[in-house]
Amino acid sequence: MNKKKNNNIVLVILASGKSERFRDAVPKQYKKINNKTVLEYSIDKFIKNSKINAIYVSYNKNHEKYIGPLKRKYTNIKFVIGSSCRQKSSLKVLNILYQEKLNKYVVLHDAVRPFVSISLINKIITKLLNSQAIIPVIPIKDSVKLIKKEKVIRSLDRKNLFLSQTPQGFVLECLMNAYKKIKVNKLKDYTDDAQIFADAGLDVNIIKGEENNFKITEKNDYIKALNMFNNDNIIKVGQGIDVHGFIAEKKNGFKLFGVKIPFNKSIKAHSDGDVGIHALIDAILGTISYGDIGTNFPDDDKKYKNINSLTLLNKTIRMLERNKGKIIHIDNTIVCEKPKINKYVGNMRKIIAGFLKIDINSISIKATTTEKLGFIGKNQGIAVFSTVTIGFINEK
Repeated sequence: MNKKKNNNIVLVILASGKSERFRDAVPKQYKKINNKTVLEYSIDKFIKNSKINAIYVSYNKNHEKYIGPLKRKYTNIKFVIGSSCRQKSSLKVLNILYQEKLNKYVVLHDAVRPFVSISLINKIITKLLNSQAIIPVIPIKDSVKLIKKEKVIRSLDRKNLFLSQTPQGFVLECLMNAYKKIKVNKLKDYTDDAQIFADAGLDVNIIKGEENNFKITEKNDYIKALNMFNNDNIIKVGQGIDVHGFIAEKKNGFKLFGVKIPFNKSIKAHSDGDVGIHALIDAILGTISYGDIGTNFPDDDKKYKNINSLTLLNKTIRMLERNKGKIIHIDNTIVCEKPKINKYVGNMRKIIAGFLKIDINSISIKATTTEKLGFIGKNQGIAVFSTVTIGFINEK
C-alpha cells in the first residue's frame, strides 16, 4: 500500500459476516492458519500493492475482541463497523469513500478468500482502469440441476453459467449510482456488488478467475485451506549462471537487469545480452525442470534476435504460474572487473521487483570481482549467479 502516491484506487475488504454457516465459536475470518488469521492473509495480499491508495476493512461490531489485535497491527488501515448484511456493509463503506471524494476506483474483496493471487489482483486493477466494472469468474464444471421439493425439475445449460469471485473492481461513482437504484430493504437479497451493478443495467466485464481463489464458507473449506497452507506447500530452490564476453569494437555499453550500463565495450549476444536476466531465467526454469534458457529460447531462432530479455522473463514467469509457483526470494551476484556496478543496483532491484510485481525486499543484487583472476579479471567478460526460492502449491 502506497500512501504517498495517490493513484485513486481504494480497497474494501468485507469482514463483517456473522459466520453462521461455519458453525464455530470463532468466526471464519478470524480462524488461524500457522498463527495468522484468514483476514490477515487477505490483507497481506494487498497491503504492499503500490497501486492501492488506501485500505478499508468492514467488521462485525460483535467481533471487537478479534479485530482489536489487527487494528493495532495495521495502523494504516481504516476499520469500519459493518451492517446487518454483506451489501449493507459494503454500502456503508462506499458512502464514506464517496463523501471523501479522494478515489475514482474501488476494489472490493471477501476477507475469506485468502488464496487470491497477486497476479489476479493486478489483472483486476489493470482492467479496471479501462472499464466501469471488472470481476473474476470461473466456469461451472459440474452438471447443474434445478431442484424443487428435493426433486430434480430440469437440467440447466452450464455453457453460460459462471461462478463469480472477488476482488471486484468498479468506478466508484458508477457503483454508487447502481446502489441508488436498489431499495435498501432489498440489499439482503444480493450476494455481491457485481449483482447490484448488473441489476442497475450497467455492464460488468469479466476476466478468468482462479480455482484456488475459493471462499471459506463451511468447515470443509477451512480444512482445505489448512491443507493447502500446511501440507501442500513445496519450497524449491533454483540456480542459474550466465556468462557473456565483451566486444571491444562496440563501445555502447550493455544492459544488466533491465538497466543500461554505460561502458567502453558491449556484450556479444543473440538477444539483448542481459546476462542478469538470463541467469534469473535459468534459475526459475530449474525449479520447474524445464531445461535452460537455450532450450526454451534457442539462439539460432531468428525470432529471438535482439529480443528484450524482459520479454523472455515474462514468458518464463507464465511457465512458472502454470506450475503453481510463486517467487519468494531472488539472490543475484554479478561478477565483473569493470565497470563498477554498485551504483546501478538500486535501480536494477526496482525494475525487477516492479516487473515481477513482488516486494523489492525480496530482490537481492550484489556485485563483486575475481580480484583480477581469469578472463573476468582481465575485463574480457561478465557473469551473473542467480538463486531463486519458489513456493509451489502441490494440488493432490
